[in-house]
Order: sequence, then C-alpha cells, then structure tokens
Amino acid sequence: MTAFRTSLAYACAAWFAIPAFLVCACGGRDLAGVRGSFGDAGGQAAGGDGAATNGGSGSGGASPVLGSGASGGGAISGPPGESSPTVTEPPSDAAVPEPVFVAPVATRLVDDMLHLAPDGPGMTGAWGTYSDRAVSWSEPPILTSDAGSLVPADSTPVFAVTDGGGPVYEDAAQPYRRFSGAGEIAWGAGLGLNFAGAPPDGGPISLNACSEGVIFDVDAGDHDSLVQEAFDASGWSGIQFWAKSFSGLPRQVRIIVQDDRSNPFGTPPDAGGCNVCAGGGLGGCGDGPRTVVFFSSDWTHIQVPFAALQPAGWSGPGVAQRALDLSALYSVNFEVEDVPLPPFDLAVAYVELYK
Repeated sequence: MTAFRTSLAYACAAWFAIPAFLVCACGGRDLAGVRGSFGDAGGQAAGGDGAATNGGSGSGGASPVLGSGASGGGAISGPPGESSPTVTEPPSDAAVPEPVFVAPVATRLVDDMLHLAPDGPGMTGAWGTYSDRAVSWSEPPILTSDAGSLVPADSTPVFAVTDGGGPVYEDAAQPYRRFSGAGEIAWGAGLGLNFAGAPPDGGPISLNACSEGVIFDVDAGDHDSLVQEAFDASGWSGIQFWAKSFSGLPRQVRIIVQDDRSNPFGTPPDAGGCNVCAGGGLGGCGDGPRTVVFFSSDWTHIQVPFAALQPAGWSGPGVAQRALDLSALYSVNFEVEDVPLPPFDLAVAYVELYK
C-alpha cells in the first residue's frame, strides 16, 4: 500500500471520566447535546482498560481549511453553540498538500494500539468516541438525540483493529483505531485520547458543581471510569500519528489538544484556569489549542507541532494568543464537524511525541 508522510511544521506562521475517559465540553451545559471538545466528559470502560465518552466540539464559528502550502488553524471562531459551516473537502488526494516530513531526533510512544488502553510510558488514560448526541461530560452518557450514527457508539470501547491493514511502520503492519458515522445535526463527532487518569474516589468534582447537578458518577464501584489527570510533555516538539480516511476521499479533521487551562480538572478558575460552569461563554472550558489536517485515502504519517496550535479564542480576550502548557496536557482529540455531518470513516495508528 502507499504511505505518505506530511508535516504541519510549515503552518506555524499561518496558523472523557474515561472508560475511562473524559470529553471536554466547550459548549453550553444544557441537556440538549451541548458542544464540547474531547477531554472532559465521562464514559464506561470494558475490562478496566478504557472505553468511551461523550461530548461535543468546542470550535464553533469558521472552520479553517488546510490550503496549498499552508494550514488553517488559529483563526478566532465564534462561540460554541453556533452551527458549524460546511466543511470544504478537497476533490482528490492531489489537492491535499504534502509538506516535507521532518525526521525526529527522538520519539516517545503514546500508543501503538496493541491494547485497549494506551500503552506508552506514563499513559494511564483511555480512548473514546463522542458526539453531539450526548450531554457533554455526562458519565454514564446522557443521550439527548438519536440523530445520526457513531461507531463505536458514545461511551463504548474503541478496540484496536489488527487485520494487517494498518500502516507499515517500525518494520511491521501496525494496528489502528477506527471510527465512523454520519448524520449528527448539532456539530459533529470525535475520537479522543486522554493521556492519564485515575479512578474516582467518590468525592465532589467540578463537573457536578453546576446548575445541572450530578451528571458525572463519581462512585468508583459502579463503573470503570477515570478522572482525567495531567501528563507532562515538556521538552517535546509535537505529536505525530498515522492516519487514513477509509471512505476513499480525503477528510478534514480538527486536532485539539486540551491542557490545564482548558480542562475542568486542571488549574482552578481563580488561578487562571477555565470555569466549567461557564459553558461555552467567557471563561468556559474546552477552548484548547487546535489546528486542521487532512486524513488521506492512503495511510499518511502526520506531524502536528505544538507551536502550530492555537485556541479558537471564544473563551475570552487574549486566549487565542496563548501557548499550549506542555507540562500539563490532558487529551488529544480528532474531530469531524459539519451540519448535517456527512459520512466519515477514519482511523488513527501509532501515536508518538517527537522532537
């Protein structure tokens, strides 16, 4: 099979608890499938290894599109809750730019997809899918819509596929995680990875302190969910992974990384962190640094430099200019957005940090 390598290095100037899983909500906290980026909601686990989540997109406003010789990302977009615009898709692989892949001097494994849970050093979190069909951060998920489809469904395990059809890397065909769906009507769907997590101890958490009441079950005896914890990625330049669109056409995918200032389990609001009760308004959680890439119809090695990521900026003045806090990362999310959401079938394999 053909495999390509691409990089977003040129773009710097241009711009779940978990099954442990948490999806980070960027939108309003009503019970109608609010918007939120993966990294702050709940899910249920299978075999204690990790499973699913629910949430929504926190982007809102205009979707930057990867163009010829430059990538979108960093443009300030409207507050969550607005309908996402139509996503521009390239007509063929030839329309997708192929920048030079920068050979790393060092890498650190995040997940080689050999187990249900991520298995890189220090990884104690989980993978999960989420969509606009469930209340952000709810665990177990509170489904509010049956519009559209998502496979694996919200809050179910994302098992690795080991059919030999993954990218050839490190002298072997690698397993991969795949998700697909169509028809969501509020913003779209996503696949997310929480880097680290721990079982809840039954105590109060910020997610249950808002007017909606208890939407996250903190009874560790009832399920295998995990409360997100920070992961230190200091010294690393970016994250790289293999990606593919199984639909036969390239697909625009938004990459969002949540840190301690955009995740409700991070820095407290009075110390500069986000306020989970603010929903998608000023000070709200989920406005994590992001950019846009394309998943090709062939396995493609994609690099996303942390310096290329910028928040959307809807959570407050000056937020769009802040840098990612590498000492306290919570999740990386892969989101597809459009209303109604066109069919998608995407996969991710062998995730690493690099420098």
